[in-house]
Amino acid sequence: MIRTTPWISWRWRVEKLVEGENLREKKGSDASARVYVYFDTPGTPWQRRSIDYVWSANLPVGTTVASAFSKSSVIIVAESGSEHLGSWRGVVRNIPEDYRRRFGADPPAAVAIGLMVDSDNTGSEAIAYFDELMVSRQRPRTSPSESTPQG
Repeated sequence: MIRTTPWISWRWRVEKLVEGENLREKKGSDASARVYVYFDTPGTPWQRRSIDYVWSANLPVGTTVASAFSKSSVIIVAESGSEHLGSWRGVVRNIPEDYRRRFGADPPAAVAIGLMVDSDNTGSEAIAYFDELMVSRQRPRTSPSESTPQG
């Protein structure tokens, strides 16, 4: 998939942000919306190398942090804060470029894409919606609601 369709895009809308989010620590490692890309690396699903694009309650767009749960997973903040709550926001990312930047090598095959609203560690609530998830050969057209320029 990665070599022939390197681009991933989606739209998401968050209605309620996670309270107490702290993506650097296990007890606060929740995000209002997550889009995971899992790669063909050894281990059980949670041990596989992955990129986790999130809508963070407080970290700035572009922030990258290591997962508090797995050294094989990196978190990239693709949207942040409450300014656009209730609005559809588009995201376009180049998976191989993100992988190389974070892991220093060419990516293996992608084996799964996951969507998640996550609030179990903080014990709070979050509400998010996802739409128009796709992978493509060429960079999709940007829309007025695109929140994350490639980079």
